[in-house]
Amino acid sequence: MLAWAESVNLARRCIVVTDVEPVIAAGTSDGWGIALISGTGSCCFGRTPDGRTLQVGGWGYLLGDEGSGYDLALRGLRLATQTADGRAHAQTVLNAILAYWELTDPVELIAHVYRGRLERPELANLTRPLLALADAGDPYALGLLDQTAADLAHMAQTAARRLELRDPPLALAGGLLGASTYLRERLMVCLGAAWNPPAFVDEPALGTIVLARRLLETHPVG
Repeated sequence: MLAWAESVNLARRCIVVTDVEPVIAAGTSDGWGIALISGTGSCCFGRTPDGRTLQVGGWGYLLGDEGSGYDLALRGLRLATQTADGRAHAQTVLNAILAYWELTDPVELIAHVYRGRLERPELANLTRPLLALADAGDPYALGLLDQTAADLAHMAQTAARRLELRDPPLALAGGLLGASTYLRERLMVCLGAAWNPPAFVDEPALGTIVLARRLLETHPVG
């Protein structure tokens, strides 16, 4: 990517960063701390004041993505099917998923999921009825979100521990974290009182402007 940008003279000076670095740049005042992203996928990225970095999570939907919308949707689906065969009792979750996909019988879930060849974003969209249930106080949906919050907190705590960061600035981003006040509040409960209040980054792309300004400050164009 960098070679291409330089070959087409995209700019006088180019750098290539991961999509989490702009979140830290936009969501922290000094460009260091923890960035926690939860959308269709999930990832945590940490940067120290002296520039050391670390990624936790971000392994993709087969190897990880705990705390993501896709993970939440899968856990909701499994709770629904377990309810259908009697292993669980979350009838509200089952009913909400069937209604969202306009199905009438739980058995139809098999064909809809497996033969429908649903892409990950389509499956992750199941977070919409689950979040609506949570907003209404449904205990099963709230339990699913509690696990999501715990998984995200574990990533952030791991990054802070490994980078030896105490009370680091925290920047949040991603569609799932942006959509649920309960999830953000529960995340902070899981992290504990020692953590600073987070900043939510609505437009991570704005962080690229911050990164570009810092690049100019350290490597001015002659």
